[in-house]
Amino acid sequence: MRTMHLIFGLALDEEQLLQSRPLEGGVWRVGPEALLHLLEGMLGQTGHREDAEHLRIGQMNRAAGSLLQEDTRPFFFRRSFEADPLGTAADLLRRRDELLLAGWDFRCNDDAPRRLIQLAELHHRYVEGGADAAPPAGKAERWRALLEALPRRPLPFERVEVMEPPALLPPHLQRVLEMLGAAPLPAPEPLASSESDLGHFQRCLAGGSSEKRPAKNDGSLAILQTERDADGAAFLAALLRRNPHFQPALLLSDSGRGLDAALAHQGFPTLGIPSASLARPALQILKLAPTFLWEPVDPFKVLEFVSLPFQPLEEGLAEVIGRSVAANPGIGGERFRQAVGRYFSRLEERARHDGSVDAAAVRKQYEFWFRRRRYDAQGTVPRQEVVALYRHLRRWARSAYEQDGQSHPSLLVLAAQAERLVELMETLPAERLSFQQLERLVRAVYEPAPVQFLPREAGHLPFATHPGAVLDSVPALVWWTFTQQEPTHFFPRWYAEERAYLSQKGVHLQGPAEENALLSLHRRRPLLQVRERLLLVVPERIEGRAVQPHPLLGDLAAAFQTLNPLTHSLKLPAAGREGLA
Repeated sequence: MRTMHLIFGLALDEEQLLQSRPLEGGVWRVGPEALLHLLEGMLGQTGHREDAEHLRIGQMNRAAGSLLQEDTRPFFFRRSFEADPLGTAADLLRRRDELLLAGWDFRCNDDAPRRLIQLAELHHRYVEGGADAAPPAGKAERWRALLEALPRRPLPFERVEVMEPPALLPPHLQRVLEMLGAAPLPAPEPLASSESDLGHFQRCLAGGSSEKRPAKNDGSLAILQTERDADGAAFLAALLRRNPHFQPALLLSDSGRGLDAALAHQGFPTLGIPSASLARPALQILKLAPTFLWEPVDPFKVLEFVSLPFQPLEEGLAEVIGRSVAANPGIGGERFRQAVGRYFSRLEERARHDGSVDAAAVRKQYEFWFRRRRYDAQGTVPRQEVVALYRHLRRWARSAYEQDGQSHPSLLVLAAQAERLVELMETLPAERLSFQQLERLVRAVYEPAPVQFLPREAGHLPFATHPGAVLDSVPALVWWTFTQQEPTHFFPRWYAEERAYLSQKGVHLQGPAEENALLSLHRRRPLLQVRERLLLVVPERIEGRAVQPHPLLGDLAAAFQTLNPLTHSLKLPAAGREGLA
């Protein structure tokens, strides 16, 4: 078998920024997700279901519910579970998976911390849920299976390198990379001239200088302040058009949709980033469908339902209903019935002369949604009634996809999520669901469709979508946008006594110190990879949402006596922005 060179980085599942290279083979640059699939393929452990997280949450919900019902002890998650069963089950599952990946066998003595004892009991209840209710394998179980199989079979890696210090990685990745014989790659070093503004900032970041000196404004480092991201995108695209010699790489901390649209408007090759999620209109149906189960019906949600570009009603009928509800909010009234009756009279007349018109099918869909039995919103609805509704929605989505010539894959996404919702509801012990419980179930399954990149045009600017995915040095870089994007962590999940107990058993959890160190490394990496010119775009609002500047802007301020010479604001006259040209 041909030998391979493996490069691992926590962010390499994202879009990567690489130098242009001649065609090379046998080199794999992978993140955790890609590494898992690569090793499973090599070891013959494929075939796992990828979309089973909702079933695992449902199984944990059942395990936690039965444990609390049978045992009256003060479990640490009892009150949370009573308030939000699914949300609590998802959090308990994350905790259990973290302990499993860290290597704990869920055996503990009576002197163990109370939460660990209870999590161990919950784990055993979860995995022993019965032969017909065994939870599907999640990522934690799949990594554990790999760890058991790796020592038994040599793999064809000639060289394995890891971008981050191995000691900072999650425990299971440390063990996997150790088995593969991974060696750490050297950390990036400052590349720009030490006499330039950029070089001075890089050396301050790398710890080689603490001098606070005046900025030279030599063009190597600049900050572009804008009120809105759209303004910055239009300005930057025009700047690149006026300066064809300036061909920077891009680091897209946000979605980058606005920048790609602005670049395309100026005639640049598109990056392939869609301006909106193609599946969003169809997936809205998933959240709006329960509207028809409750009494009174929310007319605003009905109006939103019939206004969607994808919905299970004939276009003309949806328009008639939308106009009626907009003029007289509510359904079932005299005017509503008259409008719908006139529409069906005209439709049946058309059907007598046009064989392609199926009036009976249109009426069947109308009756399913608008003439069904509804339940008091202050009470409950039978679970099987909800299951039937989403099964119907799944069948419609698949049928509409096939009838539409398979031109709208978002309908397949809708069908898949409706199927997952049905599977999740079938794991629930409760036979009836309240309004709040149903809303929570839909939120547990509903996932905004991931941004799927469109075909990129030849000659587009190179880009990365995560700071840790900047693998190689670049002559020039635009960081779009230089704002706070990372999630905020309020407190660690584990108490000190729990960490100490697990450490005695050889189980080490990744703590806040390691997470912060990795975050700091990823933040600094792209700034140290620039050789000549760096432009930081700092908007006040992104897509109408207020944002905070990037934390490293404080480090930048600490490196210079003042940032005024480096800062260019679109709020100021154009005469103050010559340094960007």
